[in-house]
Amino acid sequence: MVALCVILAVIGCGKAAPEVQTTAASGTAVTVTTHGKEETSTAATAAKATTAAASTAAAAAQQKNAVSGVVIDATINFTTIQTEHGTTVSFATGDDSSTEKIDKSGIKDGIVLGHAVRITCKDAIDEKASDPSKNVVTKMEDAKSKCTDYDALAAAGSIILTVENKDIKSLASSCAYPVYVGLKGGATVKDQAEFEKKFTADQIFTDSLVKAVSSVNLMTIEESNAGMVLSGNGAKPDVIISSTDDGWSITGINIE
Repeated sequence: MVALCVILAVIGCGKAAPEVQTTAASGTAVTVTTHGKEETSTAATAAKATTAAASTAAAAAQQKNAVSGVVIDATINFTTIQTEHGTTVSFATGDDSSTEKIDKSGIKDGIVLGHAVRITCKDAIDEKASDPSKNVVTKMEDAKSKCTDYDALAAAGSIILTVENKDIKSLASSCAYPVYVGLKGGATVKDQAEFEKKFTADQIFTDSLVKAVSSVNLMTIEESNAGMVLSGNGAKPDVIISSTDDGWSITGINIE
């Protein structure tokens, strides 16, 4: 009697009970309605989501194998770039530097200071590696930086290395005099001799200045009529470089 009531109730509503079929090949349950529509089960939906997540993870992993940046130092065997992440990373890029043959066909003018490149490695890049040969390069190709003044980018890269190495003589020789130094109320220094006599490396290369300058992203930095501000956070402390008669030089150092 109960079964008969259920059947009559279904017929009375004008609806047929859904039929559940299982596809043997996939094991996916499919509900076929009276309208001919198929609705996959929750398990099938989850499977699709898992596949999409795996694809996204694979793409992310591939991105970790490559990095873009501006060339700030280069020799026959090594290339150093200031990366898009605001880090300084060196790679072994000589023809005999690794067991992998490096594809350099995508570099139109070769490895040039101030030019942007994209470097692809065999494995995930360790940007903190002290040994340039640890990241095995497989491909180098041209990239595009926002600033197109390659002399400015080359000068900026040189100053980044100077600050990271805390080389006071190199910094002093990179200035256009008279130069302003924002320390202890600020002072204008007339020449290199006065600079080296007046300041020590500890006074100039404070932790905050080194951190700010070394974290600059040269891929997105822009130059203006006032010059280019080297600071990863866009604020003081910073080093300002400008175009002078002697090329791009330091015209201001703001430590405080």
